[in-house]
Amino acid sequence: MQAFLARFSHFFKKAPLLKEQLPCSDFFKEETRRKKAKYGKVEVLDQGGFFTMENCIFCKINNREIPSYKVYEDEQVYAFLDISQVTPGHTLVIPKTHVTDIFEYDETLAAAVFARIPKIARAIEKAFPEIEGLNIINNNKELAYQSVFHSHVHLIPRYSKDDDFKIHFGNHADNYTGKN
Repeated sequence: MQAFLARFSHFFKKAPLLKEQLPCSDFFKEETRRKKAKYGKVEVLDQGGFFTMENCIFCKINNREIPSYKVYEDEQVYAFLDISQVTPGHTLVIPKTHVTDIFEYDETLAAAVFARIPKIARAIEKAFPEIEGLNIINNNKELAYQSVFHSHVHLIPRYSKDDDFKIHFGNHADNYTGKN
């Protein structure tokens, strides 16, 4: 694991990613804060003005209450190595503001988070040039295998067909006739 982390450290010291400034999303406006309180969400503002959930593990990681290995950070996004390391370099990208899943994003937050994905993916590829592909996965709600209810995007480097990660799409074309 030490050698693995050293590969990331070396890359990011050598070629640091640039911080980007984006306009604040509606999540930071007073009117939105009142709406959140009205609907009874148990949220607080952290020192940076971001909404957090008091018992959210990803909010705690973002606030440095729980250690992580940072891959990328700017004003809107925090990316860090997933503790499970499905494959070497498996990275999670989270918005700094707490949203449960994609259904809670507004347009500005979605633009901020998803605009960073290619930059982080390229950094992973440079740190691990032997990767053959990359899965980008975003699970939303329990049925879709979301296990931490702070929205996050998995960036999973792929090294071979035998790297212990599989996705299966069943073929149900015969169940549909094409008629509405």
